Amino acid sequence: MVGYLRAMNSELDLSWICGLLRLFYIVNLFFYWASFLIWTYITEQVADVADYEALSVSIERAFAWRPIDVLVCNAGLTRGGYLGDCMLQDLQITMQTNFIGTVHTLHAALPLLKRYSSSNPVSIVITASLASMFLMYGHAVYTATKYAMRGLAEGLRFELIPYQIRVSVICPGFTSTPFLDEADKDADVRELLQWVDLYNRRWAESTNWVASHVIAAIKSGTFLVTTNPLGLVMATLSRGFVPADSFLRVIFELFFYVPFRLASLIYIPLVRLIVRHKTNTWIRKSTLCPMESSPEKHDESTS
Repeated sequence: MVGYLRAMNSELDLSWICGLLRLFYIVNLFFYWASFLIWTYITEQVADVADYEALSVSIERAFAWRPIDVLVCNAGLTRGGYLGDCMLQDLQITMQTNFIGTVHTLHAALPLLKRYSSSNPVSIVITASLASMFLMYGHAVYTATKYAMRGLAEGLRFELIPYQIRVSVICPGFTSTPFLDEADKDADVRELLQWVDLYNRRWAESTNWVASHVIAAIKSGTFLVTTNPLGLVMATLSRGFVPADSFLRVIFELFFYVPFRLASLIYIPLVRLIVRHKTNTWIRKSTLCPMESSPEKHDESTS
């Protein structure tokens, strides 16, 4: 019996199997690290969204390096202060960056995205704001750009149906970024912003929180995305003719539309009273104590 087992061991040489297993392990290890290095390598193209030619070149170079699966139009800024007190140049910069910059980006990228979408899924994310549904007090031009971006996204959503390119418009609330520095510059505007828009920097949403909603929207293809309970109310009241993406959301909005609208009938008159009272108080103070008023603060906040 022992002789028989020795004969079997001599006939079944397992060394070649061990060699194949080692080779398989080495090949797997190679492809793992190769893919890790490839997918973690990032290229950077920098351009001003207001400069269409430079932006187009950057997009073409990025697409040549690797096709764009998700295009995020996120450039945005504001210049706080009352419209009549702001410098015209600041208002133009706000329009040029927020809205025209988004149009430039889309115009330059869409021909490439349309060709690529024939064989690969493509998504476009446009970052608007809750200001696209309800004003941001003391930031009238910023509010206008966000309304425009939401309208742009809705129009683009239907234009791109033949190409199966999904469009999402993200409407976050106040987010903890340097953007809020501008909201805090003018004390008068900030005070009323707290009343009208319930602004409190301590309650600002984190960038990770907003990013998680963006990723979820890309995966699900949801069009209108909000990131907090107030956004849920605003979306219900201002969605327009196009219904929500999910049946449950449609039912929710049908059920709560009337209560939310009734709440707005109370809230808006209250806001008007507060704004009128605060501004009249400031006017009386500036009339009685002109040296204590700060006529230059609006110019400083928009420089």
